[in-house]
Amino acid sequence: GSGRNAEAVDMYLTAASLAPSSDLAWRGRVGAIRCLVATRDWPAAAAIYQRVLESHRNAPAVIAEARNALGPPGRDTPARGR
Repeated sequence: GSGRNAEAVDMYLTAASLAPSSDLAWRGRVGAIRCLVATRDWPAAAAIYQRVLESHRNAPAVIAEARNALGPPGRDTPARGR
């Protein structure tokens, strides 16, 4: 359920905050993005994505990984005709 995803988000963000200077700290943020997308919390996922963008401007592979975690464009808009 969404409770497990909320716990996972906390775990990922805690891991990222404990090693902020680590080259792999961004993985915690990407994990959090995935969990937030799973629960359809688009604003929170977008906010964490923005943090990844700001902290890894010169790392296109990291930014691409974070972007992929968000899912396809338009995933947060309601389907037409429903």
